Amino acid sequence: MRIKERILYVILLTSTITFIGCSSISDAQRNSIINEVLRTVEARMPTPSTQTTQQVPLVTVKDIQEAVQSGVRQAITSLPSNTPVSTFTMPPISTSTITPTPTPKKILALTPVPSATTIPTSRPNTLRILTPIAPVPPRATRTPLITSIRPNNLDQLRIFMLDLINVERKKEGLVLVELSNNVAAQDYAEEMMEKGYSSHWGLDGMKPYMRYSLAGSEGYTNENLSGFDYYIPPCRFSYCLVNPEALLKEDMEGLMNSPGHRDNILDLNHRLVSLGIAYNGDTTSVVQVFSGGYLKYWKPPTLINGQIEFAGSLNKGLTIYTTSIYYDPEPRALTLGQLAATYCYSLGKPVALLRRPPERRWYYPDDQAIVSYGGCTDPYTVSPDAYVPTQDDIDFEAIKYIALSETTVPYTTADIYFVNERDFDISADLSPIIREQGSGVYTVLIWAQDVDEKLEPFIVSEYSIFLTSEKPD
Repeated sequence: MRIKERILYVILLTSTITFIGCSSISDAQRNSIINEVLRTVEARMPTPSTQTTQQVPLVTVKDIQEAVQSGVRQAITSLPSNTPVSTFTMPPISTSTITPTPTPKKILALTPVPSATTIPTSRPNTLRILTPIAPVPPRATRTPLITSIRPNNLDQLRIFMLDLINVERKKEGLVLVELSNNVAAQDYAEEMMEKGYSSHWGLDGMKPYMRYSLAGSEGYTNENLSGFDYYIPPCRFSYCLVNPEALLKEDMEGLMNSPGHRDNILDLNHRLVSLGIAYNGDTTSVVQVFSGGYLKYWKPPTLINGQIEFAGSLNKGLTIYTTSIYYDPEPRALTLGQLAATYCYSLGKPVALLRRPPERRWYYPDDQAIVSYGGCTDPYTVSPDAYVPTQDDIDFEAIKYIALSETTVPYTTADIYFVNERDFDISADLSPIIREQGSGVYTVLIWAQDVDEKLEPFIVSEYSIFLTSEKPD
């Protein structure tokens, strides 16, 4: 018999033997039935001749089924009349249809590239599709292979992701980025996976530039995210493990297929990247935080009794272009429903534009400027009881963007505004601003420009100062 015929034959014969094994007959009688079935089926199966090249007719499922049934009937007829025999009907062979399981969406999120007069508009999310693996109940005796969402080979996975980034940058002739060591990226990747969300806003109400300032960052923070906006149970056993490097490739492909994320990865100014990677055996949560490393504070920004002071040095060839202060209300805890409503984040509200004192007999014609800001949903305007998406909500999407706002921002003339080709030392009185805004987070934005003025000005530092009732962890 051909291979396909033998497979069908074995399936039907196995069903027959299983039936016989369940009947109320003796072992000798059962063996007699099996032998009779074998003889009858073999006799009815066509066998190719070794002496001829004539093709043997195809044996159908119905032929094999009738052969097995005939063998069973002949075997049962030979049993003693007082032997109880169950009525047997050959189980039909059916073809099953597989209903596709909706694949979950993985959220990718991005930091914008700011302009000189408007804040970055948004961090768009796109989708990355993963095929779920059918769950298999674990055995109690199995030893988990995944015991933590922080991978044992985290350093190797970071290098792997760094190589994926630099392959894309090299294609465009860009400077390759180096690994930075800001721990906030890893901590945040693990928090998102553990709590089951994906948002630039944290459960503590803080945004990226706040988190990374607290972790010691002095530069700007352009953040990409790839993760699910709902909880994915971990897979800790070998039967459902997915190769983390394969998942990271999918993350990178999703980011590169999103125009906003691609622009962030291929930003001309990036020199550093902090990488956070969480892995639960079935999926990953990835944080990419790009920065430039263009600035070093030797006096980090402080805000004491209304006076802001900071000083430092820029890389060779750069000089200060302008400095501004942005304000966020004091961070408060957010719910998963509020986080699910966020699609992007923006810097806070601009509240001060710092400028050097005018030279003697000179004056500034304007005391204020109109600046655009916002463009993203504020989770504090969303109900704490807002809907929390689940794995079944494949079509769930947050509101992507809202209209930009405009505000009139006063110029603040600094008491000290020393700037040369590299170094800077700035001090200004922000007491009127603080009295108006109150407690919260004041973020210093420093824009730089090359001394030859060939490049567009760009942000080199986003440094948050917490003027809050309680110091964050």
